Amino acid sequence: MSGVEAVTNVFVEVASAILYTTPDTNIGINSNISSSNSSGNDTGDFHHVTAASTGSRSGQVRPVMYRPPDLVSADVANDVAEAVYCYILPVLVVFGTVGNVLSIIVLCVEKKKDSTNASLTALAVSDTGYILTTFARQTSCIISKFDPTLGRNYTTLMYGQMIVVNICFSRVTSVITAIISTERCLAVTLPLKVREIVTRPRMIIALVLAFVITFALIGPVFFMAESYWTTNPRTNTSYVTYQLTQWYIENKDALDTYRDIFLNAVFRFLPAGLVIFNTAVIISRVKKASSWRGDTASQAGKARATREKKLTNMLLVLCGVYIFCTLPGVVFQIFTFLTDEFSVFGRYRNTYKMTTALSLLTQFINSSINFVIYMAMNERFAKSYVDLFGCRFLLSSNSEASEKDAQTKPTMGTTLTSKSGKPSSTSGDSPSEQDEVKADDVKVKVAET
Repeated sequence: MSGVEAVTNVFVEVASAILYTTPDTNIGINSNISSSNSSGNDTGDFHHVTAASTGSRSGQVRPVMYRPPDLVSADVANDVAEAVYCYILPVLVVFGTVGNVLSIIVLCVEKKKDSTNASLTALAVSDTGYILTTFARQTSCIISKFDPTLGRNYTTLMYGQMIVVNICFSRVTSVITAIISTERCLAVTLPLKVREIVTRPRMIIALVLAFVITFALIGPVFFMAESYWTTNPRTNTSYVTYQLTQWYIENKDALDTYRDIFLNAVFRFLPAGLVIFNTAVIISRVKKASSWRGDTASQAGKARATREKKLTNMLLVLCGVYIFCTLPGVVFQIFTFLTDEFSVFGRYRNTYKMTTALSLLTQFINSSINFVIYMAMNERFAKSYVDLFGCRFLLSSNSEASEKDAQTKPTMGTTLTSKSGKPSSTSGDSPSEQDEVKADDVKVKVAET
């Protein structure tokens, strides 16, 4: 098949899914929803499984067009979901939880407390909450290996309540990442004013508000549905069922708009767009600043600029990982809005199930990898970790490189003795220029303390 034919076939399939909508089907949700380990929307999106989301709008019947089969077979979707939920996530839970807890400890004991320190601590707390609540929801995969009925009941029970808490931590992570990128954007665009604008107390207030406002605005979703135990009279067995609350049914249109449009716009699309914009501005500014400082800055100024550049690079990687891991979920959410066929009960249910698992995996990686980034790119963090836990070998290569640089490169203030016995400056600066250099050295030392 040629490339043009392949593209044409994909276009026909997507267009058919968007244009084709079945008449209303009253699909009940009062039965146990977890026929498999990933029945719900495991990405934490505000797109609940309801009759409204699985059928078309009332009274609308569109012309029947070509209905292509699902892009992914059920076997492939089940295999991917099982690999992610049963094998990969448990490993990442241990790795991510340990890394985030260590990050919190190191950031709390660091001597230098600034706005960046506060924001990274809050990010680690949010990531830990997201990892643990996600694992609590997905433990059913492991439980089902021993007791399938108990696994289905556990999934249904978690879907009604735990998913809301899980969504809250996920959105807090997005908001905090947006705050971090905004602070770094101000640092490179307004370097002389950023310390006055972004202070540690103000940053702490912003981070606390990020948690409080996010949980408060998403809180109403908690009361839209509920899980409860009931008995099957034919088999005389108890099971957990999931149903909409009366409050949601009476205010369905308004609550659907609030949940699907407002909350997604504020806590998913806006933070992602802000991080992308700030990252682009930071990269552009850093390139210009590097070329300018290379020609004009003094040695002390260059040292300070180097530290700022390293911090900026680390936060850029942090934002880049967030963008890479979040975009699949954003695209996933957009497709759920474009077509009802891309849902749990839609024609593309297998594709939906597989992309749900992969999107969750990327978000999990985003919440688990930060400790590695800090250790690799933040010398102050790595030194604090070594001083706290005694892992000296982690810094051996860096310390040796620093010692070599110190032996081969003359430092500011070092003087050489000329043939006449009079000391002379290594840089040949005038006394006034040397005073400026000393002033820069004092500023650098103050900044380091």
